[in-house]
Amino acid sequence: MSSNQCVTKKSLNCYESYLRQMLWSTIKALDEKRSER
Repeated sequence: MSSNQCVTKKSLNCYESYLRQMLWSTIKALDEKRSER
């Protein structure tokens, strides 16, 4: 899902799910780095 879609829809729900997706992928990336050690 792209942020542009959320902007055009102006839907808070869409934006919230977009942020959650970003946060989730960031956490997963950090976990992978941590397990590399």
